[in-house]
Amino acid sequence: CQPCVAEIPELNQLVATYKDQDVLFLAPTNKDDQTKVANFLKRMDFNYHIIPEAHEVSRKFSVYVPTHVIIDRNGIVRFFKIGMEKGQMHDILAQEINKYL
Repeated sequence: CQPCVAEIPELNQLVATYKDQDVLFLAPTNKDDQTKVANFLKRMDFNYHIIPEAHEVSRKFSVYVPTHVIIDRNGIVRFFKIGMEKGQMHDILAQEINKYL
């Protein structure tokens, strides 16, 4: 979706910020989207780990729009936000991630 695509440069910056730390960035995809995702990734770099056919994860957490979730090492959801203002994501997410490192 267009809002998701707009977030990618800032999300890639976040991945770079934590490249040498114990942080994993995941992007679930739906089962019917694999060809679309593969074609998209040929055109645009997205540095998250793509989880193919993760429809059940999306359904369980009602994640169907740009959603950001931070889960700590014990599997506890510590942050959940649907969408964010462009230009604020990196700082907001970094602040939240730093709480749990």
